[in-house]
Amino acid sequence: MAQKNVKTTIASIEAKTMNLVVEEVNEPNKPFRAMWLQPTSTKCILKL
Repeated sequence: MAQKNVKTTIASIEAKTMNLVVEEVNEPNKPFRAMWLQPTSTKCILKL
């Protein structure tokens, strides 16, 4: 059982995941805001 927990934990650490959350309401004449989460990365390149 402990070995299965270790494998699951290692898999979740090594998994490549990315989450982008954008606000539902934007103010006129102001840029929209978004939050980008990628806990397992060390580098981010983003072009909009």
